[in-house]
Amino acid sequence: MPRVAHPYENLAELLEKLGDIDPRRIHTNPPPGLATEKDVLRLLDHENRLFELVDGTLVEKTVGMKEAMLAMFLGKLMKEFADDRDLGEVAGADGTLKLMKKLIRIPDISFFSWDRLPRSGISI
Repeated sequence: MPRVAHPYENLAELLEKLGDIDPRRIHTNPPPGLATEKDVLRLLDHENRLFELVDGTLVEKTVGMKEAMLAMFLGKLMKEFADDRDLGEVAGADGTLKLMKKLIRIPDISFFSWDRLPRSGISI
């Protein structure tokens, strides 16, 4: 059986790359570095937890009151700043974003400049 190349030499390197997060947030099926968008969708359908895909690694999304309150505060500031300058739109936590291959995030807040905002089906 051919060996599969893993992007990390060891667990410490993976944790450092992910921002020294709690290792309990890392899903190991499939192994880190080998997860795909299909795995994110599978977990979304079968588990009561949210996962992001970071460099082919499934990372559980932390959610809680502290995070929600901080997101609302920052979102308000970002929205006021963007509106005052007609820069674009600010979105909340309900949008999953595929940023590139092997990178799917669920941000608490996101900003889209007018030229980058997806136009189809969005009315604000």
